[in-house]
Amino acid sequence: MKRLGLLTIVLITLAQTSKAQVRFGPEAGMNMANMTLQGTSNTGSSSAVYGARVGAVVDFHLAGTVNLQVGALFTMKGFSQSITINGTTITQSINTNYVDVPINVIYKPTGHGLFIGAGPYVGYCLSGNETPAGGSAIALSIGSDKTKNTWTALDFGANGMIGYEFNNGLFFRANYAYGFANCIPGGDANNGAYNSGFSFTAGWLFGGGSSWGKSTGGRFW
Repeated sequence: MKRLGLLTIVLITLAQTSKAQVRFGPEAGMNMANMTLQGTSNTGSSSAVYGARVGAVVDFHLAGTVNLQVGALFTMKGFSQSITINGTTITQSINTNYVDVPINVIYKPTGHGLFIGAGPYVGYCLSGNETPAGGSAIALSIGSDKTKNTWTALDFGANGMIGYEFNNGLFFRANYAYGFANCIPGGDANNGAYNSGFSFTAGWLFGGGSSWGKSTGGRFW
């Protein structure tokens, strides 16, 4: 959480020290997380787990109807897995807590209202736990050493989104993210787990200055 707080302060400071055409604000909602499992070491079906996605975003106007958005978001990820052994189905789950930093190019086809966007993200796993079938939660060991750790710290991938922003800066968005980093230390094609998830969030962007309204035809978008 300290890392999330530091990133949020940095984003807000960047926004406040910029002269114009920069907005910032909070964003919060729900993340519906899952994982793509690969290899013979991972069998059974996985299903989504639900968690929070909350933080801050800074919006930079680039040109015309194109913006750049950078966020710092605490995001809960993981998955639930059901395995059938000799006719008996057992369920186990993994829940993880990340700080995600998405960097998205935002395009508004009509100059306001509806928007679409895409870009990369990088995430850092703060903590997590594994709950085996019928057992108690066990803390994950975060790191890259395959002999000592059970979960990698670094995550990265790509995301795409669609949303709508009102003239007062209030916005809603649906986002899909897919991770390219194997979350299993030392994992390979026969032992892989990759984050993915749909998130649904709302936020409010403030600032921009008078030149912002002029440069966008009088709309604070």
